[in-house]
Amino acid sequence: EGVMIRTAFVIAVFAATAGAARIVQDAVIAWRHGASAEVDAYWFVINLVGWPVAVMLSTLTLVVAPAEATLAGDSSALRRFRGETLGLVLAAAAIAIPLSWWALRAIVASPLTGLGADATALAVEGARVAFAVVPLGLVGALLSAWLIASARRIVTLLEGLPALCLAALVIALPGTVLFWGTAASVA
Repeated sequence: EGVMIRTAFVIAVFAATAGAARIVQDAVIAWRHGASAEVDAYWFVINLVGWPVAVMLSTLTLVVAPAEATLAGDSSALRRFRGETLGLVLAAAAIAIPLSWWALRAIVASPLTGLGADATALAVEGARVAFAVVPLGLVGALLSAWLIASARRIVTLLEGLPALCLAALVIALPGTVLFWGTAASVA
């Protein structure tokens, strides 16, 4: 009983800290850029690149944790499973490089987005860098799934790291760092 309460407390503190990091990121972006076409373009593009990463994270979490628990007694089968999973995710990331570059540019340039002309131009420009979030995020999703499978609660805290990195870049560097700063933060 005491272990479960301590674990829940640690996870809650880590989740609150990661959530606070995202709030700081949003506040810094609002402070630096206000409500603008640039911010509209940024959030539109980031939501697009975040979708395949979120799907991969959910899928891997549901597959990896139970599989590793099942294979825990057989170290050779566990190593093979991890190797195969890594190979599949690296292949998916390699395929995602040209696919996300092409798809993201096509989607953000579409008149169906509802973005204004200025926001569309900024989104097309930002897509040149932001596409990298997809392959990097796919590999990150596997690393997160492995941490979850091994009961490493630190993964909850690590979720806030990209937000803190981006906030620091937006504060420290003048100009537009939103798109490349996000890609660098995910890396």
